[in-house]
Amino acid sequence: IIEKYGRENGYNFQHAENGGEYYVDELGYFVDGYDKEKNVVIEYYEKRHEYQKEKDMMRQQEIVDNLKCKFIIINE
Repeated sequence: IIEKYGRENGYNFQHAENGGEYYVDELGYFVDGYDKEKNVVIEYYEKRHEYQKEKDMMRQQEIVDNLKCKFIIINE
């Protein structure tokens, strides 16, 4: 899903099947995908994420503040 989104939208994400998930060392988080050149994070949220929206929003903001990146969410 992440690879397909990247191809269709001009991104080259590092992800589980392409170099491994990117680790944001300062925060201790792995992100589903990261295009280092374009500074874009992508996350794929399964249905279970609808029950943890507040936690996900806080995590997203921490990542954006740390990396100064664009953040894309794909929902299942």
